[in-house]
Amino acid sequence: MRLANLVPSIPGQLVASLEAIGIRTETELLLSTSTLDIFRRLPPGITTLQKLTEVVSLVAELCAAPGLSAYELLNLEEQARKQHRPLCSGNEALDGLLRGLPARRVIEISGDKGSGKSVLALNIVIHHLAAYPDNNAVWIDTVGDFSAEIAIQILNNKQVNLDHSDQKAFLHMVS
Repeated sequence: MRLANLVPSIPGQLVASLEAIGIRTETELLLSTSTLDIFRRLPPGITTLQKLTEVVSLVAELCAAPGLSAYELLNLEEQARKQHRPLCSGNEALDGLLRGLPARRVIEISGDKGSGKSVLALNIVIHHLAAYPDNNAVWIDTVGDFSAEIAIQILNNKQVNLDHSDQKAFLHMVS
């Protein structure tokens, strides 16, 4: 995070002086060198070593992820397991074979070009979203060959009805 984003929690004049010596982010402030070395590089009279040390501690506190105890993490995991929603393709034979794909995991589908990987993944996503409308999905197309028309066909085959304006909105979203 840029140190300028932390003003007024930390003094703006100090941030400007730190930027002048090439320290613009919390990572550069916390990890690039020692606080004493940074203090030596600052113009005289900008701050004291004690105040700079306090600012460094404050920046570390402001930018750190909140800590959780193991007990809190265990409770969060138990809550997530209670809400476990396996991913299914909607094809009973395939779902029976796979016994549902585990949710909350990274799943890689591989195969030759044109083997149906994207269609399978899209079926799984659409089936899941139809079953759990409060969930969301993000489709990242790294090669630019996503077909909105195929997505509409799958939606229609799943009997997820979109009126003409919704289809246009869907096509706009995915193209």
